[in-house]
Amino acid sequence: MVNHISTKTLELTAHQAKIVPAIHIRIKRLSVSGNTITLKQLALFPARITTFLYLNQSRMMKIGLMAMVFITALYTKKYTGEYQQIIQYHIGGIFYVLFGSLVISLAFPKVKMFLPVIMATGMTCMLEWIQWFQFPFMTGLTRMKVFAYIFGTSYDTADFIYYGIGAALAFIVLWIIREN
Repeated sequence: MVNHISTKTLELTAHQAKIVPAIHIRIKRLSVSGNTITLKQLALFPARITTFLYLNQSRMMKIGLMAMVFITALYTKKYTGEYQQIIQYHIGGIFYVLFGSLVISLAFPKVKMFLPVIMATGMTCMLEWIQWFQFPFMTGLTRMKVFAYIFGTSYDTADFIYYGIGAALAFIVLWIIREN
């Protein structure tokens, strides 16, 4: 008994990324040395990148961005150099909103993109107003350096501008790495 195999062309796909047979054409490698490689060799590296991009990797990208944003926000508190006052006292607000938006979008992946941004911006603005009221529990809490970095120590109206910038940046970032 002979099994019949369809004569249709088989096409392997990885979430809309077509994997095509390698053709042995020599092309210039984008390097200073000018070495040549075959398309088969070249296809091995980009295939991993395309697979990564076409798979739903937004969660991993958000976690990676959160780590970078967190480290950068901490660095702004210790920065010394040109524009030290602005970077130490205001730029962190941009990163706080971005970090909060990423956390909320991870916690609630099915909500619209603007909702995590609005929630994170609202929370940072609320913290700024709490600083204005100088509640005794917050004053005692922010005597520890860790909480002073997280919650801030003084009210400044200019921080709301940086929260707005952070909100715009967070929306752009969430739009770029949105889940498909």
